[in-house]
Amino acid sequence: MKLFPFLLPCILGAAIAFPSLSNAQTDTTQQAYLNMITYEHKAPHQYATVLYMPYYPAYGMISFRSPECTAEIAGYIDPFALKNKKLIITYKLCKVSFDITQNNQELSNPQETDTCQDYHPKNCSFSQIPSLRQISLEKHP
Repeated sequence: MKLFPFLLPCILGAAIAFPSLSNAQTDTTQQAYLNMITYEHKAPHQYATVLYMPYYPAYGMISFRSPECTAEIAGYIDPFALKNKKLIITYKLCKVSFDITQNNQELSNPQETDTCQDYHPKNCSFSQIPSLRQISLEKHP
């Protein structure tokens, strides 16, 4: 199931349309950033990214690509787990979780439930994703 190409415009549109409640701004101030938090890992022949919105409706996406593995999933974020430095993305019965470390700059220790096997090939899993570093999505003129 190829959810990533379909849901990316939906999530990016929602991220731009709804300002973060924790970063309220006056009407005279232009918003200079997207309301989405993004982590990625780049290496030769391997790319992984996790994007999420930390406010309601909290959505997130995971994409992992390597020569042996292509896995993508999008789902809801558990906002209460974020307070405990844990990112949990849930789609139906599949849950993928990460630890948020290094002062919110890194995602590590990915784990998935057994039901996630329905959403990726047998030779790969979301738990194979290496540590991810946070990247900035600031708008550039």
